Order: sequence, then C-alpha cells, then structure tokens
Amino acid sequence: MAKDFMADAKTCLLKASEHVDSKDDLRLKYAALELRMCIESIVYHRLSKLVAKGKIDNSAYFSWQPPQVIKYFLSLDPYSLTDVEISIAKNNADNKPGKWVKFGTETRLNEKFIKKNYHKLGGYLHQITLSELQKGDKVISKMKLDIEKIISQIKTVMSSSLRNVNIIRTGVFNCSECKKDIVVLTPINEIINIKGGEVAHEIECPHKNSDTSCKASYKIITKKNEKTTYNPLEYRYTCQSTDCGGKINFWKSEVKPNAEKACSICGKIYMLNLYLTSCD
Repeated sequence: MAKDFMADAKTCLLKASEHVDSKDDLRLKYAALELRMCIESIVYHRLSKLVAKGKIDNSAYFSWQPPQVIKYFLSLDPYSLTDVEISIAKNNADNKPGKWVKFGTETRLNEKFIKKNYHKLGGYLHQITLSELQKGDKVISKMKLDIEKIISQIKTVMSSSLRNVNIIRTGVFNCSECKKDIVVLTPINEIINIKGGEVAHEIECPHKNSDTSCKASYKIITKKNEKTTYNPLEYRYTCQSTDCGGKINFWKSEVKPNAEKACSICGKIYMLNLYLTSCD
C-alpha cells in the first residue's frame, strides 16, 4: 500500500497549530517538530508522484532529506518549484482561443523556503544555549512568531486548488562514469521560448558507483523544438607517458588541490595541482 504523504502533512500541520494555540510555550518545540515533518511529507509527496508516474527511479533517494530532494528537483527541472497557474479557453469559429477562464493554481514550497525554515525548525529542537538564556522571553517570542509565519505559509501551499502539475517532458541519457541511465525532466517549447530560446541547468548523477556516490555531473541544454544535449562537466588531460595517449579526466566535483586520478590506459597516477600566479 502506497504511503499517503499528503495526509501526513495535513495531520502534522493540524497538530502544529494546536500546539501554538495552546498558549503553552513549552509546546512550541513540539510545534516545530510537527512543522518539520510536515515539510518532509509535502516534499516526499511530490517525489512519490514523480516515481508513480514513471518520471524518475526512486532507488537512489531513499535516505534523502528535503534539502537534497529539492536540489534534485531543480536539477531535473529548474522550474519544478515555481508556482503554477492554469487557465483554459474554448476555441472560437476562427480556431483561436476565446475568453480565458482560470482553472486553478498550485503554490509550491520553493528552495528559498526550505533552506530558510527547515534547518531553523531543527534548531528549535535543541537545548537552549547560554546566550539565548540571557535574552530571556525574547527568544520564545521570536520562536513563536517564526512558527506562526511558517504555519501560514504552509497553509497557503496546502490550500492550492491544483497539486503536482508537471508541464514537462522526460529525457534519458547514460552516465559515462557509472554507466547507469539518468532521467531528467526537460521543459516544453512554451517555457523555452519565454526564456529566450534556450534553457540550461546542471545535474549531478544521482546514482552510486560501488559504495560511493557517482562523481559525474552534466550541463543540460534544451533549445527550441525541445532538442536537448547532455554535456559532461569534466576537465580532460592527456597522459604524458611516451606512446601512451591515455586520458585523465576530472569531474567538476573532483577538481580540488592534490586530487589524484589514474591514466585510463597505462594506469600512471597523476595529481592535480592548483597554482596562484601573478598576472603582471
């Protein structure tokens, strides 16, 4: 039986409101816990819908927290967390749209909201610090104000007339590092045209290569007619050994001082050194 994350979100939001309305300051930390779980449920609900529709493979995301899922959404589709409004119109005799009628809207938890509030709520679950003790009631007042504001924002999301709107297409390409397929959601022509004829964003391979995460990353470029290219974000070097000609490739995430890589043919180890030189 599939888990109903949205039902969990509604329950958590209701409990959080009850804790705040109790006027008992000691219950504010429980409100913070319920709101944190509410945010998790909303994010996982959206993820589960994409999995159910066959848009993505959930095997790599079982242990992800909301900030990681949000990052993944944005790498799949940079507009996945943008609020959506849908209107419909019936074509007239000239086969042109008549009067547009608003069908509904979907307000989403965006990246800024998650980054600002998810860890803030987690901070309220820890023991009060000495510096906070010195501030006295001001800390409790701010905590209550923050929680009430977060509740209000989540209620706006939960009251959306539409939910899980996906105006996208699915693309698949094979990772050159781990050899597993990566699924991406590419924008349709209407969005591409709005953005000047091209939409570009980066994605990290979500799979694991043996026991560690795959280091590969790509720049996804979608142009008019929904033509998409997947460009590896790597730095390529040629082996310096005589008559070898092998390649030493560093992925973008691997570029750091003293990083080591072996030649693809002879196996010679190379170290990446970064230097700062004067332009004079």
